[in-house]
Amino acid sequence: MTQNSSAGPEAAAGAVRPGAWLWAGLALLLAGWTFFPILIHGGPGHPMALVQHWLYDDNYSYGFLIPPLALYFVWERWEELRGLPAEGSAWGLAVLALAFLVFAAGTLGGVLVLPRASAIVLLLGAILWIGGWRWTRELLFPVLFLFLMLPIPNVILNQIAFPLQLFAAEVAEETLFLLEVPVRRMGNVMYLPHTQLEVAQACSGLRSLLALTTTGVVFAYFFGRTWLQRGLIVAVSIPIAILVNAARVAITGLLAHRYGMEVATGFFHTLEGFGMFALAFTLMAVTGFAIVRLLPDPRTADPSGGGP
Repeated sequence: MTQNSSAGPEAAAGAVRPGAWLWAGLALLLAGWTFFPILIHGGPGHPMALVQHWLYDDNYSYGFLIPPLALYFVWERWEELRGLPAEGSAWGLAVLALAFLVFAAGTLGGVLVLPRASAIVLLLGAILWIGGWRWTRELLFPVLFLFLMLPIPNVILNQIAFPLQLFAAEVAEETLFLLEVPVRRMGNVMYLPHTQLEVAQACSGLRSLLALTTTGVVFAYFFGRTWLQRGLIVAVSIPIAILVNAARVAITGLLAHRYGMEVATGFFHTLEGFGMFALAFTLMAVTGFAIVRLLPDPRTADPSGGGP
């Protein structure tokens, strides 16, 4: 009797109410019935599902990695989560209602990204409703991380891609000029003595920009110790991706001038893409470690200032 009474308060504090699992199951069934078609079959009037987008759009082929990574982030927190009581908050119902409003607006308005985003909002609302604020705080990053798997709407994508195409063409032109390669540029098309090279949307660097930014978020999660460190690591991944892609376009132009378009756009072009992304990742990692080293976490700093 004495042993049971002493363990009671601790067990009760970390226990999840039995009814919470019933509500959790109902919430999952409702979410699955509403949102599963978006993932597998596409939304109403939109035949391309999210999974199909990852399969057939090279810009988002990394999308398959996002859900497993999010689950890993949850698994890392599982020991802390097991000790938290499920103190559901009624505010979760408001978030759930918001999710269905976003879903309805996107479905009726034909804005495909909104129904997809509403699934993530619904997940966040379910966590808040069933687990409460402490569970939501622990799981906020894994849930928000899921937004990185959503394709950017084309109307926004085109506004980003074309300036990137022009920038890559300008940098490549200046680089080739420094290498004494005769080149003339009109917009995103470079004219070489025996050929011409168009910096198309596929060469804008958007694919590597999205992939490297996502990689930067993961890198910042594992190695960043403060919000400043994490923010800077993610921020530097953007110019690194843009500049490395511009260098890739310049190398392609040089190969086209020296060896012809067949070499510049064939197997070596694909190999060059992998090599340049590896270079971009290396630059981001080196810069990230430098940021962590130069901007130490004040919580771990020596309060005595290192003096005797």
